[in-house]
Amino acid sequence: MRVSRCLAIAGLGLAVAALAPGKVVAEAPVGPRLASVTLRETKASERDENAAAPIMALQTFGPDGQRPQTLLSGALEEGGRRVPVPFEGPNWSGDGALLAFAGSAGRSRRIYLVAADGSGLRVVPGTRNATSPILSPDGRTLAFSRSRYKVHFNIRHPERSREYSATTAWVVDLAGGKPRPLTRWRNGLHNEPSSFSPDGSTLALTKQDDNLDGPRVVLAPVDGSAATELVQLAEEAAISPDGSRLAFIGYKDLDVVQAEEDRDYTAGELYAMNIDGTGLRRLTRSDDILESAPSWDPSGQRLAYVQFRADTSFVPGLGLLFPVGNSVMQINPDGSCRRKLLSLEKVAFYGVAWQSGPGREAGPIAC
Repeated sequence: MRVSRCLAIAGLGLAVAALAPGKVVAEAPVGPRLASVTLRETKASERDENAAAPIMALQTFGPDGQRPQTLLSGALEEGGRRVPVPFEGPNWSGDGALLAFAGSAGRSRRIYLVAADGSGLRVVPGTRNATSPILSPDGRTLAFSRSRYKVHFNIRHPERSREYSATTAWVVDLAGGKPRPLTRWRNGLHNEPSSFSPDGSTLALTKQDDNLDGPRVVLAPVDGSAATELVQLAEEAAISPDGSRLAFIGYKDLDVVQAEEDRDYTAGELYAMNIDGTGLRRLTRSDDILESAPSWDPSGQRLAYVQFRADTSFVPGLGLLFPVGNSVMQINPDGSCRRKLLSLEKVAFYGVAWQSGPGREAGPIAC
């Protein structure tokens, strides 16, 4: 299960305390940049669970982790002002001028936009309870997902109790259009957007269906016409800047994580292939390590992704909510020159995204 789905289902269960903007400069640093949402344990919260809550922040940094810049940050605790604190990995507009992120204000989740220098924060109308924001390359359209989860419990006949769980993909014109669903509601069906094609006409979606074995990557035209299944046992697809390749998290080579009480599950690995389905290549080989959130740099010559150790507890999915101690990694799309970009003690990274736009190209990693 993706971190975003865990967050959506949990609803964070937390309200937001004071927003404390980080050091915002007049202009974003030049050159290649990445963005991530981070969760940081405070020293006080480590000593006393009733003390200061962990801090979540929207941050950018250079391709070697240098020149970090905090755009927004806030503490998670009961009560607080109605201001957005980011809780899900960000996504850039095609020109690298805007970041979209899912934020929580009070008990409400919405999608927000903010400039690369931390200015101009605004909410996107019609995105209440939305997650998984994806901006189109021209910055005019936003895709996102919404989830519904309900339990109808029959007290007299518990065996007749019913559960409803579904996620749909939506798109909205940022100039003021009304959000419209791109996929349908159906119990057991989940569709989450992960990437736009370079021309903005098509969305890559992760499709999970209780009637099928494992997730699928599908390509869904934004005009609402029929979607096409691209690859099975795969999720979190990222289309390359030129539209020729696809990076994704796949489950084709079994890496079984042995969890408590026979709750074993398969860890995903990073793959890349041509958009026509040929040239499949497995990029990572790591036992009991999970990969997530692949992102192409603007040159299309390297990938960033998040890596964290598999949870083996009684409820493994809960470990995805707070994977403290994970890392941001880089790798060339042929699987060479894998390198740790950033790893901080007591810090969790929720997604990673290369900043788009001219002058932001990082090029291939030199081994």
